[in-house]
Amino acid sequence: MDLKTLEELNDHFRTASLSFEANDWKYLAGKDTPRGRMLGFLTPEYYQREKLWQTGVIVWGYAFRSYMDNAASSGDRVFPSWVLFSPTTPFQNDATLYYPILEKLNAFLLRKPKNKTERTLKTVLEGELSEPQYLEIPVEFTEGKLVYLSMVYVRPTHLPTFHLGVLPLMINKTVTREVMYVPDRYWTDTFRTLYFK
Repeated sequence: MDLKTLEELNDHFRTASLSFEANDWKYLAGKDTPRGRMLGFLTPEYYQREKLWQTGVIVWGYAFRSYMDNAASSGDRVFPSWVLFSPTTPFQNDATLYYPILEKLNAFLLRKPKNKTERTLKTVLEGELSEPQYLEIPVEFTEGKLVYLSMVYVRPTHLPTFHLGVLPLMINKTVTREVMYVPDRYWTDTFRTLYFK
């Protein structure tokens, strides 16, 4: 997954969004089903979802854990996943940069935390119900690069073929701390081929 593929995804989505109507924005915000309308209701993020899609940018993220192996096994139920992502250029040029960070985090889970920051990180990584949003990964795990951890909901109507690995995310930290997966109907053919390799 490289910068060219990511730029194509961003261009493809922006071009499609020029003809969006109210129902399209509801779909993207996950408010097109009764369950979707209830998810996160009364949270600040719920009311910013449409604005996220209207103003955000697509970046590469690496989904490394979820409650389900794939969306097909969840029926139509939304389920959480945990994702590493970065808005910085190196990660947009090469999504494989997430691999060594994940290896370091896995090794970290096998040892005792050294300080409060590490205790927080370990609690979030091990917590079944943790919902981190833009939790900055300490630089000792990222070789000094800016990398975040967030819990991102998988909506089977958006990603019926979800599996762990590199996925496009919509982000805009200035609007909301929520991060959302780009639905597969807005993927380019290039990315779709890479995703199913």
